[in-house]
Amino acid sequence: MLNKFIAIVVLALLPASAAFGQSAFIERKHLSTDAARIIVDTCLAYAAEHDMTIGVAVVNTSGVLLDFHLM
Repeated sequence: MLNKFIAIVVLALLPASAAFGQSAFIERKHLSTDAARIIVDTCLAYAAEHDMTIGVAVVNTSGVLLDFHLM
C-alpha cells in the first residue's frame, strides 16, 4: 500500500517539475585525464613558486582517482 502511494506521489510530481522548467535529470560534466593533468601541473607550479611541498589528487564526482602527484 505504501509503495503504491509513493509511486503515485512521484508520478504526480514529475509533470510539476517539468512545468517549472526543471529537469528530472542532472547533467554532469566529466573531467578528462588530460584536464586532470593540467590541474595537477598548475597546482605543482603554484606550490613551487611559493616554496611549498604538496600532494595533489584529482578525483571525479564518484571519488575515483584521475591523477595524483606527491612532491
